[in-house]
Amino acid sequence: MADAIVALSEPELLRAVEAAAVPFTPDQCDQHQRDWLAEVIHYRLHPKDKRRDRVGPQYQALERAWYQLFVHFNTMVASGEVVLWGRMEWPLARRDAEPLPAVWADELLYYPRRDTVLFRADVYRDVTAGPRTSAGTLEERQRATRNAAGSIPLAAALREWTDPALLSEVCRHERQHTSFEMAGLTTHLLLSKAQDLAQPSDQRWMLGAPDFTRFMAAWGGLENDFRARLVRGEFHLKGVMAKPRRELQPEILPGVWAADSVFDFQRGTVTIDDARYVAVTVSHGPGTHVGAVHDSIADTHDDGFSDTPVASPGATSSQKRGRKGVGPIIEEALREFWEVLFPQGAPAHPGRTTEFAARLIKRVEASRLWRGKQFPEHGTVRKHLPKIYERVLAEKDGRSQSGQ
Repeated sequence: MADAIVALSEPELLRAVEAAAVPFTPDQCDQHQRDWLAEVIHYRLHPKDKRRDRVGPQYQALERAWYQLFVHFNTMVASGEVVLWGRMEWPLARRDAEPLPAVWADELLYYPRRDTVLFRADVYRDVTAGPRTSAGTLEERQRATRNAAGSIPLAAALREWTDPALLSEVCRHERQHTSFEMAGLTTHLLLSKAQDLAQPSDQRWMLGAPDFTRFMAAWGGLENDFRARLVRGEFHLKGVMAKPRRELQPEILPGVWAADSVFDFQRGTVTIDDARYVAVTVSHGPGTHVGAVHDSIADTHDDGFSDTPVASPGATSSQKRGRKGVGPIIEEALREFWEVLFPQGAPAHPGRTTEFAARLIKRVEASRLWRGKQFPEHGTVRKHLPKIYERVLAEKDGRSQSGQ
């Protein structure tokens, strides 16, 4: 960080800092810079507070030199000429480095000796600065690191992979309340450390009942960011269905369901309409498959209509007998919801099979007539749906033409 500032800043600004630092030892400069940065942050957050007693003229000259150097460096950050990457340490420690957005440039402060950048009250450590051309390499490194993390808990993904500014805003509002007050919000995951929350006092009751309006607004913004990233396919969820039926194997939950999903980050569960998934984990990157097919049916049959299923390896003879193919079940549902799925008329191709299967399953799960019936999982539906759709469409087109 310090080397980047020296390499990328104007020489006259660097000479001004060096000249202003001559009267002081390195340790004195370091201590004064820490005090000065803390003061700047404090008064940015609390502009009405009384200013400190002014320091001597030599320290004032050093502060002006730092300020001018930082302002110039921030113009390069704002334009994208300089790219900053760092790891959030406060208000909570995140594991991986991430880009510091260029739109933050006007508020960034630097502590070069410790490779630290400050944004408002947030602290980023291990900061690196590079030219515009380094952005692609850093993004690829971040993507690879997150992909390599594998599956992580739902709560960890909220902390690690969401917008850092939105995360910080939630923590800022959490810190305005005591641990007792926050404990009353039983459905919300506490992001801040307990010791960072407001301390109880004898006079706190005079403030009245706690007002969580701003906290809830901040939390909603963070949760919406989480949903948007799911829809974009930035990461995906995997969970085990607990309702309306109990399953044992996890399946990937399509990101397009995110708008209708209810997340419980404390318990690691997701509810979608009447379906509830437990033990939910998150993996970075799109899923390699969209459903865990534990029906293990008809891998060698194109449409799944055979009444003689192909059982999974290790299945007993009793398990192999009497199992009906899934094709008729999927076709029955498709015929029933055909008009609802295609109110403007069915196209020659229904679009992405993943999304089409999700839409059909959603209709099935929302229908009272289908409750209690065993319906294939998303991966199975996705596999067989294209040929079933093609057959039903041809039949309906044939009827339409004969009617004319």
